[in-house]
Amino acid sequence: MQRLLIVSNRLPVTIQERKGELHIEPSVGGLATGLRSWYKSSPSVWIGWAGIGRKKIKREKDIMARLLSENCHPVPLSEHDVEAYYQGFCNRTIWPLFHYFPIYAEYSEDFWRAYERVNVAFANVVAGIAKPNDIIWIHDYQLMLLPKLLRERLPKATIGFFLHIPFHLLKYSACYLGVNKFWKGCWAQTSWVFTPMTTPDTLWTVCIVYWVTKRLWGRSPWPTV
Repeated sequence: MQRLLIVSNRLPVTIQERKGELHIEPSVGGLATGLRSWYKSSPSVWIGWAGIGRKKIKREKDIMARLLSENCHPVPLSEHDVEAYYQGFCNRTIWPLFHYFPIYAEYSEDFWRAYERVNVAFANVVAGIAKPNDIIWIHDYQLMLLPKLLRERLPKATIGFFLHIPFHLLKYSACYLGVNKFWKGCWAQTSWVFTPMTTPDTLWTVCIVYWVTKRLWGRSPWPTV
């Protein structure tokens, strides 16, 4: 039976700690709200971070059992990686770059390495769950390296990627050296979905620059870190 594997930064449920006890509650956010009914009514699995450190999840076996009963597979992340990857690289580097505010972007090697580690952690979980007929649907800028990581492990998989923010990376590609890995990551999926804010001229320019440079010089137009 074909399944839909929804992969996002957060699960549709969140584990919260109150008075030393862990509780599972519905996540707040547009993606979780918009897809919850579909995910509940069809053969689906949701993969994402559960909102709490991996040590605490491993300690509470009943919490893990409840997540799995909801077809939710948590990605174990350390508190440091969550802080550097999400609060750091995602919110303080990618977000301003993709919204035409490079002056506000912060660049940190620690942020970038955490982003890479978290994407690898997601790839480990997804590759361990995916079956041959599954459709893997990856969401948003937190996981832009994931399509390529999965393509390397699952060469025949059907992989979709939905970017929920504007795609304006080309104009400011010189501002960040990791853009090459972003582009390679995005290029590896079977299909793309962009927001209406991504203008066709931006997308076509990126495609043409990448294709011509690869054909003429055999390399990406952007530097590699």
